[in-house]
Amino acid sequence: MKSLAAAAAVACLLACACQKGDEKKPAAGADPAPSGDPAPSGDPAASRDPASRPAGIGADEMAMVDAMAGFITGLRDAIDNNKGDCDRMAAALGPVMERGKPVLDRARALEKKLASDRAARDWIQAEVEKRTGPLAGIVKSLEGCASHPGVRTSLDGFIE
Repeated sequence: MKSLAAAAAVACLLACACQKGDEKKPAAGADPAPSGDPAPSGDPAASRDPASRPAGIGADEMAMVDAMAGFITGLRDAIDNNKGDCDRMAAALGPVMERGKPVLDRARALEKKLASDRAARDWIQAEVEKRTGPLAGIVKSLEGCASHPGVRTSLDGFIE
């Protein structure tokens, strides 16, 4: 289940992780890399050159990429730093998700705007993952707490 934009990818991956009975099943097409190795390799400066990105990616879209990379990094940290302690994970996720609401809303709007521009959507997805590591790693780290009520509540509204 590959998303059309980075926000939808996160929501989709989290939805796959949180579906009852599917906690161990990664999203179809997701990168199976373990969460412990996010291996971000992106240099945001390298993406600043307009010639290096699709025509549909301008300054506003780059600001969204920056915001999504920051949100996903915070999300990954809240999950990875609290593996094995679901109560702490839920407490750590709450503020990250609250701060992420405007970012996800903007990302969903961008997804709609770029609905017919697959190259731009794919580029955004790749760029965010280059900066933050594979999104599938978040799902892997979330597995042990995916059904925890506090974690599910923290993620409520972000899973479509």
